[in-house]
Amino acid sequence: MEEKVNLLITSMIAIPQLSFMASGRMDGLLMMWDTINCKKKWECKEHTRGILSLAFNESVVLLFSAGFDHKICIWNPYISSLIYKIEGHLSPILTLRAI
Repeated sequence: MEEKVNLLITSMIAIPQLSFMASGRMDGLLMMWDTINCKKKWECKEHTRGILSLAFNESVVLLFSAGFDHKICIWNPYISSLIYKIEGHLSPILTLRAI
């Protein structure tokens, strides 16, 4: 039973400019989906705990993820490349907004 809880999708965001969708799970897995071909584009497990929030900034074409592990990860959405990590928060990050 515990294993199925970890597979729970906790955040999802559409990125229509790129024809992508991103999803984050309770186990910390970030997945990028190609919405034209209906296939998984890539997945990455940088987060050690659940992802609670995803945000996309259109002007710099960056994806942001954050959650229970108290860090913010910044991604290139075209490839599973982590660009930067912001660490040091004292509590989980519930919501991101990339404007």
